[in-house]
Amino acid sequence: MAGMNTLAGLICAAALSLAVAPALGQPGFGKPRPRPAPAADPAPQQPAPDEPAPADPLLASTANPAAPSWREWRDEDPERKAPTADAEPGRAYAWKSREGLRYTWSLPRDFAKGRGYDLVILCHPDRADFRWGYLNHPAGTGPRAFRPGEIVVAVDGTSAHERNPDVRTFPIDPDSIVRFRDLVLEVSRVFPTQHIYLYGMGGGGAFAQCFAARFPALADGVVAHGCGVPADCVRKGDMPVVLLHGAKDLMHPVNLSRDAARAYAGADHTSVRLRILQSFNDFPNPVRAAECIDFLKAIRTDDAAAVLAAARALLTPKPPDEYEYRCAVWYGAAREALGRLVGEGAKPIETVPTEIAAQARALIDRVEAEGARHVAALRALMAPGPIAEQPLDGNPWLGYLVAMREDFRGVRSVEAFAAEIGFDELADEHHENAASFREVWTPDGDAAEAFTTGVEGVLDAWLSDSLPLDLGSRLRFWSRRAAELKLPADALEKYEYVANWEKGWKSGLDAYETEWRKWKPD
Repeated sequence: MAGMNTLAGLICAAALSLAVAPALGQPGFGKPRPRPAPAADPAPQQPAPDEPAPADPLLASTANPAAPSWREWRDEDPERKAPTADAEPGRAYAWKSREGLRYTWSLPRDFAKGRGYDLVILCHPDRADFRWGYLNHPAGTGPRAFRPGEIVVAVDGTSAHERNPDVRTFPIDPDSIVRFRDLVLEVSRVFPTQHIYLYGMGGGGAFAQCFAARFPALADGVVAHGCGVPADCVRKGDMPVVLLHGAKDLMHPVNLSRDAARAYAGADHTSVRLRILQSFNDFPNPVRAAECIDFLKAIRTDDAAAVLAAARALLTPKPPDEYEYRCAVWYGAAREALGRLVGEGAKPIETVPTEIAAQARALIDRVEAEGARHVAALRALMAPGPIAEQPLDGNPWLGYLVAMREDFRGVRSVEAFAAEIGFDELADEHHENAASFREVWTPDGDAAEAFTTGVEGVLDAWLSDSLPLDLGSRLRFWSRRAAELKLPADALEKYEYVANWEKGWKSGLDAYETEWRKWKPD
């Protein structure tokens, strides 16, 4: 109850401050909507459930970028119902905010009136709409339900796309931020809300970070999937941010999230984590997004039992997702959460029940032992000495080491090994080299020149996962036509290391999976 009262106070304060702030003001699209004088007992004017799109000249006008197109609702959309505590738990409903933003919402499967729940708001990528949220992150009570213990809202972008009014975007401007703020306040006033977490992908992820920076009282954490962060949205703070990214993302290269992490660090933002999925692409990934929200909850709440539950969820292996994709549990995130229960880190919980602290310590010991086991496996694959002196021999230590380092970041047994071999220093240098290479490499020009440049690019950045995804296949194709393309002899000689680089990455990820599949949470 204390958490609910605190959030209610923050919401009221945020609303009051905006009422007098001339910098943002109320959003205006086309002509401003006249606002009627408040009645003695004002109540939000919502359309009837069976008529969610009343005749409204402003909302129907093409001058309003947020106005839904001629096909506002589809037959397959969820039942239209205004948010209410009397709805069926675990079922998605559709509605529209007072400002005209469509959204879906669902109640937790264990919903009970009078209890406080966390609110998760989904922001779609550019050129999508509110349907992206509930279609890719389904409500329900089954094993694939997305965040079944929270209130989940998936909202339209705050503006229509400039070329296609049937799809939405999240422009980062004052009007857009205020429209979104109004929706957050509107939903959070209906239900007793404890914490608010934002999860966005692409343009929605960038917007979520900017909204949280502008209104930290209305965001307890952000998961940004497959995107970077606008420079003017990076602020000093400690609100947890997770940068989720598939290393095989063709739409938005993984270096965007790495650059964002560096930007946050440079601004003294103290709670940012990368979650790099080495074998995944640019598709939505509700399983891993849900894990990222577990981390946000574990860092934000001061409820020791909730922290322990979130850490256990992080350490529980998940079945294959809808794409038959698996990945290792997030040991480093769980380790950071558990540390709060034993007096470690920047946000330790002061009073922790003895039994919970003991369980946390036991789990920490297991995670540290698992890290030590992986380090031992790597030592058997690598030559002694620093990482910079390792030969590119095609052995599986390469992919194994890079993936393991990210998953175990913060686990002391792995941190000690990484420091011993100088991993982070060389990896940072290689990430910078990869970024520079991406800017200059032109594979569609002269093949001999592109081949030479590509080979040198690999030799300068073989430890980075930010090199172009098609680099290896292009170099391999050209090498097979060496005589025809008149490839330089010295570049062909060095190409052997490129082949070993590809082999070491692939076989290493396979070897790592063989080992992490052995993990059992209990």
